[in-house]
Amino acid sequence: MLKMPAQSFTRSATTVAGLLLMLATTPALASSSCEGVKGCDRKFCEIEQQLDIAQENGNKYQVAGLEKALQEAKRHCTDEGLREDLIEDIQDAKEDLAEYKADLREAEEDGDMDDRRKYQQKIEEEKIEIRQLENELSRLD
Repeated sequence: MLKMPAQSFTRSATTVAGLLLMLATTPALASSSCEGVKGCDRKFCEIEQQLDIAQENGNKYQVAGLEKALQEAKRHCTDEGLREDLIEDIQDAKEDLAEYKADLREAEEDGDMDDRRKYQQKIEEEKIEIRQLENELSRLD
């Protein structure tokens, strides 16, 4: 059995987790060929599509990362795990939204127009993120 140093495994796991998170939060990247697919099968389809694009563009590092992400997803993905991750991501995004709203109130009280615009933008981005995550969650059902 191949033994990996703990640091190397942690770095690899972090990289794979990052790639999987990226895939989970970018449903717009998936073409219509993954539209009718749900859960882990959809995740595999989306990774495979991104892998095809990376191969077409000759991006060997992205290809390697996506191949690893696909292997890890096939090894560990469960529909229930996806559901739990999405619920957690939605909760985190809602907490971020609440923080941005508090920051916006503070910027308004201070009369700081730059910060006000910045937090208004962050609030809108977070609302979009929440809608995307909720849509993804509803597609699992």
